[in-house]
Amino acid sequence: MAAKGPGLSAAAEPKRRHLTKLKTKAIEELKQCGDHLAKTNCWLMKDIRHTDDSTAKQARDLLHQYEVYQMIEAMTQTISQNQLDMARAELQEMEKTMEKNLGKLQQQLDEVTSKVQVLQDELSTLRAYTEVQYLNQAMQIVLLLSNIQNLKKQQQDEIEETEKMGQAILEELEKKAQLEQEEILQKVVEEVLLHQDGLKQMVINNHVLRREIRRQKEIIKDLEEEISELKRSIQTLRQSARDPREMIFADVFLHRPNCWEHRVVLLGDPGVGKTSLANAFAGIQERDLLEQHGEAAYERTLLVDGEETTLLVLDTWEPERRGEESWRRSQCLQVGNAYVIVYSITDRSSFESASELRIHLRRARQAEDIPIILVGNKSDLVRCREVSIEEGRACAVVFDCKFIETSAALQHNVDELFEGVVRQLRLRREGKEPASSHRRKESLTKRARRFLDRMVARNSSKVTLKARSKSCHDLSVL
Repeated sequence: MAAKGPGLSAAAEPKRRHLTKLKTKAIEELKQCGDHLAKTNCWLMKDIRHTDDSTAKQARDLLHQYEVYQMIEAMTQTISQNQLDMARAELQEMEKTMEKNLGKLQQQLDEVTSKVQVLQDELSTLRAYTEVQYLNQAMQIVLLLSNIQNLKKQQQDEIEETEKMGQAILEELEKKAQLEQEEILQKVVEEVLLHQDGLKQMVINNHVLRREIRRQKEIIKDLEEEISELKRSIQTLRQSARDPREMIFADVFLHRPNCWEHRVVLLGDPGVGKTSLANAFAGIQERDLLEQHGEAAYERTLLVDGEETTLLVLDTWEPERRGEESWRRSQCLQVGNAYVIVYSITDRSSFESASELRIHLRRARQAEDIPIILVGNKSDLVRCREVSIEEGRACAVVFDCKFIETSAALQHNVDELFEGVVRQLRLRREGKEPASSHRRKESLTKRARRFLDRMVARNSSKVTLKARSKSCHDLSVL
């Protein structure tokens, strides 16, 4: 038995090796089959994805075409409706014209009928004499009757021709409208086919705009409600109390016109920076603006050329209104010892209003020699400038006043402005005006003509406007 064991194991070894090879081969075949199945699955997944993408693309194209066709249909309906409305309006006009013509023809027919009745009456009167004496007249009457019949027939023919003409015109208008509609539809279809991408973007933009318009409408509605509430509150306040500035500064405007040494009134349109200049003059910072809100008078003592002078700057000028406000404006033109007319260099309308204010001030204070300074504010906004320095100087020369440009935001030339006001007041107080009478002999018409000539020449790069007759930009001299 022991001898047989090694022999059997030696005989079974080749079989085991063979089985091992078969197993290895089967495993390799299984791996190959698995790889093949994996590759097949990948191909199938790619085919499925490609099929899904092509299907989705076709669906999107179909939806896009459907939207385009809907737009074409809507545009077609709109155009058709417009054409039909135009044709209907033309038909109505034609009907009105035909009614007028028919009315005229009916009036003529009535007149002819009345004439026929008169002639028949005359004929009935003349028939008694036809057999005896008036045979010729009877013949004439017969001829008249035949003429009347012919006129009736002609009138009837004209009416029928008018009706036929109107019908033909209506048919022609309908054909014309139909042809124009077909041409417009053809053009629309061509443009739509050529610009599908643009139409798609237009549809998207229209949706966005509609949403934005709805949002803006809601905001406007809320603002209108707030405005109505504010108006009601303002009316209630006006009924319950007077203007606070009238109570606070009543002594400045009425009861104590000479309580300050020098009163400087700021004039100009809203938004030109009058309050900013006044705040800069008084040294009020931005953090203090809320506490100073509503103030209209600013007092400060300046040291100019070694002498102290107190200025009271009044910022009470408001847009022209009715009743009490017009009284306030006229009072502002009477209480000042000096006037600062402010405009914004970024707003030409405020510059024109400044010229008008200078004219009003001249009329209100004709017999007085008061300092007037034209101020172009917001000089820091160079890119937004609409009024040049030359125009401001020319305007100052024409209206016989001083000129300076400032920037209240940057505190530029603000101190120079109010120190110049003090110097101008002192010069007039001391009577140092050597050539004043000579300068005032030039009429306003000549100065205005000179100002217009310079305005016309300001766009030429070779022409430089030079202020003649006095140095309007030097606030230390008259």
